Amino acid sequence: MVVGYAQHGFGKKALEIYAMMQSSGVKPNDITFLGVLSACGHVELLDEGLHHFTSMTNVHGIIPRTDHLACIDSLFARKGKTKEAYGFIQSFSGEPDKVVWRCLFSGCKANRDFILGKYASEKILDIDPDDTSAYIVLSNIYAELQMWDEKAKIRKLIKEKALKKETGHSWIELHNKMYTFSACHIMSLQESYLQHVLTGLTAQLLDSGYVPDLMFSLNFEE
Repeated sequence: MVVGYAQHGFGKKALEIYAMMQSSGVKPNDITFLGVLSACGHVELLDEGLHHFTSMTNVHGIIPRTDHLACIDSLFARKGKTKEAYGFIQSFSGEPDKVVWRCLFSGCKANRDFILGKYASEKILDIDPDDTSAYIVLSNIYAELQMWDEKAKIRKLIKEKALKKETGHSWIELHNKMYTFSACHIMSLQESYLQHVLTGLTAQLLDSGYVPDLMFSLNFEE
């Protein structure tokens, strides 16, 4: 229940369920804390998330995994505290995995911390040398920092490795029918009612002040 509420955005309800568990003497496990920390992330309760992370080890004797570290990493990032997120990663006794570095990178992306974002991208590539999106974003970061030689090296490496970004797909339910599509298939939707819906949603986003972040656009074209 804790994980279910957390996954669907009901952070406060998830924490209420956890409080009920504690008052009833139900012992939590590592999965419970994934739900609790995720719930704290949804409602941006950094201090409470840190409290639960500490109690997981000190009170319940559960050794944190990289999944738990990623949750705390995301919490710091949601608060715009990318440096603190990196410091927390450094204090972790285990070896951070790709997911942890992606969480840090996402925070850097949201808060435009290019220097730390560059470092996180490089760590991702150390773990997975064929991560196409990390190469593209790192190239864009080099451009933002005016590191043109490094940018050229990344672009050359992409071509040498013949890397291709996997096509992202979106889906939407309309009139009890599910539509799946990608950017390369959008032309087939031009005459459909779905295209009118998508156009209307895009107009609402722009009217609300949304501005696409071209800095982090994952395009292969310059």
